[in-house]
Amino acid sequence: MGLRASYKQATFKALGGNLVREEVPLGLPGDGELLVKVEAYGSCHTDSNALYTTFDGGFPIVPGCEIIGTMAVVGDDVKSWKIGDCIRGGYHGGHCKTCDMCSPNWP
Repeated sequence: MGLRASYKQATFKALGGNLVREEVPLGLPGDGELLVKVEAYGSCHTDSNALYTTFDGGFPIVPGCEIIGTMAVVGDDVKSWKIGDCIRGGYHGGHCKTCDMCSPNWP
């Protein structure tokens, strides 16, 4: 799977602002990180909340928490994923850091 130098994202730049589509440089994952080629995305109520709150992260904010895709690049020290694996993610309200799904070794 060839990588492009950039990708498209939709961003809220300010509280209550419009969603802005922009092209940004693609960075490679660092140690323990993953790069996923998103193939399907589902928008949910949490994404609409991003327009009116910072989720304690500030702006700009890129909404999106429900995806299905393919593993494109795995960073150093990633042992449980390989390029080409199917990956899915959804909003789950936080990270407890103790259950299987929050474990860095999941799946």
